[in-house]
Amino acid sequence: MQTKLTNTHRLILWTLFFYTVILSIVIYCFVTDFSNIQEFIYSEF
Repeated sequence: MQTKLTNTHRLILWTLFFYTVILSIVIYCFVTDFSNIQEFIYSEF
């Protein structure tokens, strides 16, 4: 029972870890793209 509990906790921790990593990458890409778009707009107008 104890090992099963730790395995489930480990699985939950890994999923949370991957979720945060993927989310941070997506947010980073979105923010950099947004700033690039802003620079493009400023240079155009």
